[in-house]
Amino acid sequence: MEAKKRRSCNWSADEELLLLKAVKGRLGIIDGKFSPSLTRVKKKQAWEEVSAFLARSPTKRALELELLQNEVEVLKLKKVRLQHLNSMAPLEKVKLELEIEMLKKSLAS
Repeated sequence: MEAKKRRSCNWSADEELLLLKAVKGRLGIIDGKFSPSLTRVKKKQAWEEVSAFLARSPTKRALELELLQNEVEVLKLKKVRLQHLNSMAPLEKVKLELEIEMLKKSLAS
């Protein structure tokens, strides 16, 4: 049986902002495609710098690099969802919100 995937604790809004601040200056390296000038070593070093920045922050959030990478991906998905939601027509937004409320109620029952 495979080992259960390790789950990190939830991030507060302040911690997410700190993470975004740490990643912002290194986004070209973190999201860039591999090339002779952009190697795996440089990417790992960028993630280690992000981790060190967070460890020095007031929240003292020190995580494994893999967990940091996962959280950045989650934040990217949140951004895409918000952009999609903002581009929808008002009627579509209302329908979507109603569907979400109905699902929440059915799950609560």
